[in-house]
Amino acid sequence: MKKINIAVIGGGASGLFYAMTAADLLKKERINAQITVFEKENRIGRKLLATGNGKCNLSNEKSGGAFYSGSFAQCADTLLQKYNAQNIAGKFKRYGLYCTPDSEGRIYPYSRQASAVLDCMLIKLEGEKSVVVKCGEAVNRVKAENGDYAVVTDSGEYRSDYVIMAFGGMATPSLGSDGSGFGLLRSMGITVNKPFPSLCPVYVQGKRLKNLKGIRCKCAASLIADGDMLKTEYGELQITENALSGICIFQLSRYINEFFALGTADGKKVAKILIDIDLFPDMAEGELFELLKWRRDNIEKITVEQYFIGLVNKRLGIAIYKESGFEVPLDSDAKTLDNDDLLNLAHCLKSWRFTPAGPSKWDNAQVTAGGISAHELDRNTLEIKKYPNVYCIGEAVDIDGICGGYNLHWAWTSALVCAGATVRSAKKRFNGGIANDKNT
Repeated sequence: MKKINIAVIGGGASGLFYAMTAADLLKKERINAQITVFEKENRIGRKLLATGNGKCNLSNEKSGGAFYSGSFAQCADTLLQKYNAQNIAGKFKRYGLYCTPDSEGRIYPYSRQASAVLDCMLIKLEGEKSVVVKCGEAVNRVKAENGDYAVVTDSGEYRSDYVIMAFGGMATPSLGSDGSGFGLLRSMGITVNKPFPSLCPVYVQGKRLKNLKGIRCKCAASLIADGDMLKTEYGELQITENALSGICIFQLSRYINEFFALGTADGKKVAKILIDIDLFPDMAEGELFELLKWRRDNIEKITVEQYFIGLVNKRLGIAIYKESGFEVPLDSDAKTLDNDDLLNLAHCLKSWRFTPAGPSKWDNAQVTAGGISAHELDRNTLEIKKYPNVYCIGEAVDIDGICGGYNLHWAWTSALVCAGATVRSAKKRFNGGIANDKNT
């Protein structure tokens, strides 16, 4: 059995950032300790390269628990406020990455390249003699032994003073997130709140979207739970052959998949959910009716089929018209639409409703909701209460953010919190911070 000091399980965003930060702090405290990162994939940081459509939206100028869900969301508020976007950007600047905000406060590398983020991290780690990265080596078991921990991998067994659970979640399994880490936690008797996909397209019932594939339009998307409006998001709706997509839908997907996983939406028990699409969010229904009436009365020689041109996407308008049960044929003169028809049409354009068909697929999810329950963790250090010197960070924790850089911000924040806590502990454990070869 080989002796190591700090075992990091997972070479993703949080695991790598932990290793970088902890290495700096250990050096500052003159603690001669080794950090070993175990990554089951053949390379580290694969998922990081895919974030933000390859641009890596790594933080947001806004911060705090209000932008997150999950059992640890409110527990994390103080930590998220302490390690804000300026703090995170400053840390990366020290490693050579220059970051800037966009008009909405989202923080990106100036080059808009996710590869630049990973490259800067790799350059830092390659220069750290105290950090060893082992790719292609999955951790299968962690067990307590005489104050230390046995970390059992595919190729051997290690004895470690500290264990950092940074194994990620289940989103985008093609990039290595297969949920195996949750099984590791469960085998240790640790409560894992049921994981489910978040920030992803939503499949809907029926074949209503088949002929609308590829359409994009401005809208307000709302989640209706048992008849009450639960959440509303504004943005661009993207339509696929059998699903609704776009950031506004991604923001709602968390609650929709929560419903299918747990029977709740935003923590409340519900029996039925619907998605309501408002294609004219800047206009009241009465105003829209007046606009529709003006078009009928003032635009000469147009058919019902042509009536939607210049108003909404033609295919979209016709689809909603057909779904609304109108009896006036599409090749009829638009002037044959009476006021009741237009009132009905205005209502349909303001409230186009869909029933979700089931949970989203992990393949299309950006984030994992669920994870290690908040009651299992020390909220100030992220140490697992049942296992001293074992910590859990990143996506493995039951906290997930909305679109806009919040999930990576949590990865960095949790890594910083954990690095500080482990090095403070190590300073006491390893003779007040003085290097001691017998302990390393």
